[in-house]
Amino acid sequence: MTDYYAVAHPCDLLDEDLALALDRLHGEIGVNGLAVWAAAPESAWIRGRGINPRLLRSRGGLFFLPDESRYHLTRLKPVTSERLKSRDVFSQITDGCDQRGLKVRALVSASRAGRLPGKYPAMTCKNALGDDSQVSLCLAHPDVQAYLTALVTDLTSERSLAGVILADFEIFWAEADDPRIAADLNIGVGGRRLLGLCFCESCRQGATLAGVDVDKAIDTVRLALDRWFPARTPVSADGQALLEVQPALAAFLRFQDETLMRLKSRLREASSHTLFLLEGEPGTPWATSTFADPAVRPIRSLDTVNLNELERQGVTAPEQSELCVTTQALRHATSADLVSFFQKATEWGVSAILVDGYGKLAERDLNALRQAIRFARRSSAS
Repeated sequence: MTDYYAVAHPCDLLDEDLALALDRLHGEIGVNGLAVWAAAPESAWIRGRGINPRLLRSRGGLFFLPDESRYHLTRLKPVTSERLKSRDVFSQITDGCDQRGLKVRALVSASRAGRLPGKYPAMTCKNALGDDSQVSLCLAHPDVQAYLTALVTDLTSERSLAGVILADFEIFWAEADDPRIAADLNIGVGGRRLLGLCFCESCRQGATLAGVDVDKAIDTVRLALDRWFPARTPVSADGQALLEVQPALAAFLRFQDETLMRLKSRLREASSHTLFLLEGEPGTPWATSTFADPAVRPIRSLDTVNLNELERQGVTAPEQSELCVTTQALRHATSADLVSFFQKATEWGVSAILVDGYGKLAERDLNALRQAIRFARRSSAS
């Protein structure tokens, strides 16, 4: 049986009126689950319908009241959202979902937790040019790992959830994905991935202990960027040739992959709930891997409602797979396209379909989603 989840930011649910929003999502649109941000990154978005304010800016942070005693092994201390005040917003939402029989998954930004990079600059990512990130913490840093482990434990210890979804689970200088920087540089996906590689002190020390020639890896990236910056031409996303001739860089990336693998295992052990990993577009050869692990279930983001995209992303067993339809995909799909996609995915045996950006969706999008879920259920029951 396929589950249908709406991905929601707490601010959108609260500003619309929590009871009305949950009643509509469950009774009218037909979802049977919500994926709600419990630890959110800084963000800004335009609401797609009459929710005020129409432009919302959030500095991110935690949307639940943390048990600070759990964070004694890390110098990072939890920072709550400005919207939290004295209320445990996340628990308020989960209580409302429980009353309606809605499943709840907690969304956690692993590396871009709002407001923390600004408070702990020594624990952020740093690119090969020496620029510190103001957006992303480095998941190779011991304090960051201990904080994230404590966060997952804190979030799941006394709550009955349908799972925890890790987003932004990467070691990456996140400014490289800033559209303003990407547009100005015009160096393409490959160039942005190189620019985003983290060479902070934690990464350098850990890789050196693992026997990696870190100086050579950094020099490789700097030389490549120095070549591409003046030309302002897109860099090929296929970096395999570069890795083949630069073994130090390949070894450095393997070290970061293995670091994330170990952290993922640590987080899995810290939680009694199912752990999910929200994956973006397929990475380049120098991007972090997908960390195949049967105990951590991937959720694949789709920018188009086309099941052929699964084949492009290498999904060979759609049964038990989970998909996340991005806001962009929903907006560019016709109602007929969405109905067809949901029907086929449900018939195919996909475990869950998540639809991102509830607050961003216009009435047209919500009506199309309602129709798609209704027809998919009808089709599976016949």
